Amino acid sequence: MGAVILNNKTAYVYNHPGNKVASIIYYEGTDNGIAKELALQVAAMNPTYLSFDDISTQEKEELLTQYREEMATSGKPANIIDQIIEGKLRKTLGESVLLEQEYIRDGGKKVKDLISGDFVVK
Repeated sequence: MGAVILNNKTAYVYNHPGNKVASIIYYEGTDNGIAKELALQVAAMNPTYLSFDDISTQEKEELLTQYREEMATSGKPANIIDQIIEGKLRKTLGESVLLEQEYIRDGGKKVKDLISGDFVVK
């Protein structure tokens, strides 16, 4: 469908062929190409959050508690356990965070690598 103006906001609307999946990206900026790529990413990967900041503290704490319990008997030093837990948290939650997902067209990039300084996802 392309870029449209809705209630003074710019949006890019993507409708997958066959009308089974659609997505809308609200943004500030002039690069409709980035908006299109983000809309395709959302349609393909179905993220829950835009960024890590959007994840509730409660959800993060529940996962941290689970990972601490799993690592409690590992015998590893505390600083190593903390690094492992942080890595597990980022990996688990990163799959549901749009900006942290691997870009569908280039798995070597994250979605956040597509976004330039003058482009802001709402």
